[in-house]
Amino acid sequence: MTRIPDRPVAVRLDSAGRPAAFRWRGRWRGVTEVVDEWVYRQPWWEESIFGDGSGRPLERTFYRVLADGGGMFELALAAGGRAWLYREFD
Repeated sequence: MTRIPDRPVAVRLDSAGRPAAFRWRGRWRGVTEVVDEWVYRQPWWEESIFGDGSGRPLERTFYRVLADGGGMFELALAAGGRAWLYREFD
């Protein structure tokens, strides 16, 4: 089963700028492996609905990660250090 919480989270990055840990449900979860990584560029037609008002399409880098203690998660990181826990896998 997959849940899509799409909630803001605090993320610690490693020296390469990839997630090393994230805070979820009141505790820090270490990232044991980055399984996949991709960039999502918001289509121009969504900018007026979801955009930041700059007129530029939003870009987010997604990371599918394994966390210590078990579990697979998708984290989305945007410019300015904003991060979301996008998806949680069972």
